[in-house]
Amino acid sequence: MALARPLEVWGQLKPRYDGILAKHPKLDRRNHAHHLGTLGTGNHFVEVCLDESKSGLVHAALGIA
Repeated sequence: MALARPLEVWGQLKPRYDGILAKHPKLDRRNHAHHLGTLGTGNHFVEVCLDESKSGLVHAALGIA
């Protein structure tokens, strides 16, 4: 199952996350485990390209709606 590893990691992070939420409850969006290892929701992405000479380019689109 593709979600097994993120949920395993989330189990390790959750106690610290709960501590943050205790101080800042407005941060809780209730979808945290499903976005672990991603850029979240919306039109956000990272693009990695190589040109003909094998030079690399990284493009990150992290716009705020």
